[in-house]
Amino acid sequence: MNSIPFYVFPIPQFNAVVPANSFVDKYFENLSSDNPTALNVPEILITAVKANIDKKLISYANSLDKNDKDKTNKVNQKRTELHEQYKPLLEKLEHYKEIFKEKE
Repeated sequence: MNSIPFYVFPIPQFNAVVPANSFVDKYFENLSSDNPTALNVPEILITAVKANIDKKLISYANSLDKNDKDKTNKVNQKRTELHEQYKPLLEKLEHYKEIFKEKE
C-alpha cells in the first residue's frame, strides 16, 4: 500500500494535518490570496539583503575619521557602490517575490 506523507503545520492557532502533495498547492494559493499568511521567502530575503547593505554601510561610516570633512561624500559613494553591487540579486528576488503572488 502506498502511503502519502503528512506534514503538521506548527502554527498555534491552526494545527492541521495536510497531505504533502497538496502542501505546495496550498502554499502558492495562500501567497496569491488577498490576505496571505504564508511566508514569501524572496520577500524575506530582500529585507535581509537590504539589512546587510545597511550593516556594511554603517560599519564603513564608523571606520572613517569623525573629523573627516569629506565623510558624507564618502559614505554616499559607498552607499551607491553597495546598491550597485547588490542590484542584480535584489532584482532577481523582486522578480520571484512577484511570481509567488501571481494568481493562477
